[in-house]
Amino acid sequence: MPAVPIKDRWWQTKPKFDPSENWCTLWADQTPLNAAWHGMESLNDHYKNDAVNLAALAPHDPYVQDLLGSCPICDMWDRSAVSKPVDIPLMPTNKQGEVSPNLFSKLWMSHVWGTPVPMMHRKLFDAVSDDFDDDILVGEVYVLGGDRIPDLVSLLDRRHVPRRRKYAKGLFRHPSMSEFMPCHHCGRVLPAKCNPEYLLAGELESAAPRLLWGHVLLGPKTRRRCDFENKDKWPQLRIDEVPVLETPADPIPTPYPESWDELEASFAAIGLQLPARRISVNRTERPGPWLSQRIERLGKQLCHVPVAHDKYWTMVFFVRYRALFEKKVAERVDHWSDEELYDFVKDSQEFSRGLTSYFPV
Repeated sequence: MPAVPIKDRWWQTKPKFDPSENWCTLWADQTPLNAAWHGMESLNDHYKNDAVNLAALAPHDPYVQDLLGSCPICDMWDRSAVSKPVDIPLMPTNKQGEVSPNLFSKLWMSHVWGTPVPMMHRKLFDAVSDDFDDDILVGEVYVLGGDRIPDLVSLLDRRHVPRRRKYAKGLFRHPSMSEFMPCHHCGRVLPAKCNPEYLLAGELESAAPRLLWGHVLLGPKTRRRCDFENKDKWPQLRIDEVPVLETPADPIPTPYPESWDELEASFAAIGLQLPARRISVNRTERPGPWLSQRIERLGKQLCHVPVAHDKYWTMVFFVRYRALFEKKVAERVDHWSDEELYDFVKDSQEFSRGLTSYFPV
């Protein structure tokens, strides 16, 4: 299939935007709670080696999964089915059964490890919460078996913010983009591990702040009102710019699909076939319901690969994905089978010892 001509693209690689209308993400300059843990003699080797930034937390995965009814593999959940906030317990850190204030005195925002529930310092919450909408649910943070911690709140956002990334050749130089894949259990599109590089104006339903794991996403009016550039008032608070574009800067359709089936259907609606995305599953796991149904429908060869081969099949997917939109790539690979392309990227990586782009054009 020939690549989509540049004149027929529905997105722009260098779209214009108004910097004064930028949104921004706020996050802590230091890894939340991590600095305080370094000074504690009781810190055990597990947390040192794992660099867990929320080592004080009680085990939350099963707890929050049960409250949200989330997927046991990817932790994503049905936002429309949740009506109550999630209160977060912290394990005590001293003999008095308390959590030392040193752990959160400089904590502006931090996500609860493995869950979509961030914590926010009360000072930041008081500054921005007037602009919250009804989809942000506010809960409490408390000491396990003890009292509420008044300086912290837990937050849950029932709105979805697409993690859009600008389409660029450099984006595909390494299979680190492998988070662009479906969950083998539920079939949802796994969100990128980074914050969005831009927001699409048509996907912003309101000017209310939104939550992104350990970050809060703010519109320009809230940002100016709170004077977050004032470092004396907001020490160690980091601000990252997020432009708002009228035209997409990537080919993912809008509205952003939540499931892989929706993503494939949206490409099919414009006459394109999304390449086969083969998924690896750990030896200790079995393919989830979504992947099992897909294997039954399409065959195992197009759906599932061993973990040892996952990196190269991820490369094959993104080379095929580029071929949908880049003429030079399409001319190079359209006559190859997936197996031939797999051999090529594998040989190229092994020859260069992984130091070069995995598909030079």
